Amino acid sequence: PTTWEEALIEIGNAYQKLSPKGNEFKAVAGHLIETESLVAMKDLANRLGSDNLALDQPQGDQPIAHGIDVRSNFAFNSKITGVEEADAILLIGTNPRHEAALLNARIRKQWLRSDLEIGLIGEDFESTFEYEKLGTDAASIKEALSGAFGKKLQSAKRPMII
Repeated sequence: PTTWEEALIEIGNAYQKLSPKGNEFKAVAGHLIETESLVAMKDLANRLGSDNLALDQPQGDQPIAHGIDVRSNFAFNSKITGVEEADAILLIGTNPRHEAALLNARIRKQWLRSDLEIGLIGEDFESTFEYEKLGTDAASIKEALSGAFGKKLQSAKRPMII
C-alpha cells in the first residue's frame, strides 16, 4: 500500500534515473480507460518526446490510420455545455454513466429541468435519466432516424447525437 504522492515520486525518480530518450518511453492504456485520461496520457507522452503509445489489446501498439484526427473521434461539434441546451439526444452505442461521468451529469441535469427526449441505440444500462430504447444494432440507427424518434430529432431546435 502507498499513497499517490509516494507512487508519483517513485515514478519521477525512476524516470530521471533511466532518462529515456524519445520513443524509449512507452505509454500503455487499459481497456476501461476513459477518453479524457487517454488524451492526458498521450499529451504527457508527447511532452516527454515520445509517440510510443499502445492500448492493452491485440494490435494495440499499431499506429493509427494515417491522416485520422484522433481528437475528432470524441470531440463534440459544440461545447460539452451544449448538452445543457439540447432538447433531443440520441445515444448510440454508449453508456455515458460509465464512460463519461461529466457528460452523464449534464444529460441528467438537462433531463431534470426540461422536456429532454433521449433515445438509446445499444445495450441498456443503469441510467440516471429515462430514455427510449430504440434497438441494439447498426440497423436500428436507420430505423430510429426514419421513425418517430427521427421526427423528434428533426423538429428539435438543439438536437445531439452522441
